[in-house]
Amino acid sequence: MVNQKIQDRLAALRAVMKKNGVDWYMVPTADFHNSEYVDAYFKVREYLCNFSGSNGTLIVGMDEAGLWTDGRYFIQAERELTGTGVTLYRMLEDNVPTKEEFLQQKMENGQTLGFDGRVVDTRFGLKLEKDLADKQIKIVYGKDLADEVWTDRPALPCHPVLVPDEALFGQNVSEKLAAVRKDMAAHGASGLFLSKLDDLMWLLNIRGADVECNPVALSYAYLTQDECHFFLQDGEVTDVLKAHAAKYHITLHPYEEAAEWMESCAITGSVMCDEGNVSYAFYKILENRAEVVDAANPTELLKAVKNETELANMQEVYLKDSVAVCKFIYWVKKNVG
Repeated sequence: MVNQKIQDRLAALRAVMKKNGVDWYMVPTADFHNSEYVDAYFKVREYLCNFSGSNGTLIVGMDEAGLWTDGRYFIQAERELTGTGVTLYRMLEDNVPTKEEFLQQKMENGQTLGFDGRVVDTRFGLKLEKDLADKQIKIVYGKDLADEVWTDRPALPCHPVLVPDEALFGQNVSEKLAAVRKDMAAHGASGLFLSKLDDLMWLLNIRGADVECNPVALSYAYLTQDECHFFLQDGEVTDVLKAHAAKYHITLHPYEEAAEWMESCAITGSVMCDEGNVSYAFYKILENRAEVVDAANPTELLKAVKNETELANMQEVYLKDSVAVCKFIYWVKKNVG
């Protein structure tokens, strides 16, 4: 049975591709921050091919399209792709090409590959550059072509940021910033660009609600040894957050201005970023402005090592969780048997 709705959407995308001189277009499962889970705004791949699993990449050409996903979703993908005209490529199965191999095989010399560079991580973007170099493939990453097709697309998630009592964290923001800056100095970097949401929430002792089941807010930060610039949507900024930012000399900026700001801000020396977590689009901005130092976010290890306050809080949570489970088991035995 033909899924006309999906076929019409793919036809509309191909028309936009043709208008923009794009021969192949790639749509991964990601938001602007390489998050594992994404809000409805970022579910472009699902909108275009009907596959709703949490992991998958859609590649669309003028005459064919393919969906790559892992073994958890083979049966689901077969069902949801029925009638769409999209071929399922079962990742890691014998004789199934990777996304890079597929593009190497299918793309002709001098053709153009397009994707939204904000939702592709740097490491994969650089690999595509290398793998497709022999065919002189042009990569266009500055446009979200699907946005021209998805006319009723949901808005970006936006919720007021919470500033919990800092006593819960065991460290204040000044102490965390000092530890991060020490790591920056050890790598010889004068700046650090951060986009990983859980790292940002940990560093600034705040919490958000922009990703379901994850207490994070869509945001970016740029640090030097003397400054901290934090980018988030205006609708998420509260008076409490303003006071918190002022206390720790954090400069707040609109979220949508992060790229423009990074293109024009004063940069001296090298800038540190994690290629596995920073988007290809932002990496390209940094690469054009300074020497880029690829290193793990300092926040990764720092937040993994729990202080005494955090350990005590975790223990309390586990105890409460255990009591709740015991009460549930008792209720089941009493009422169900």
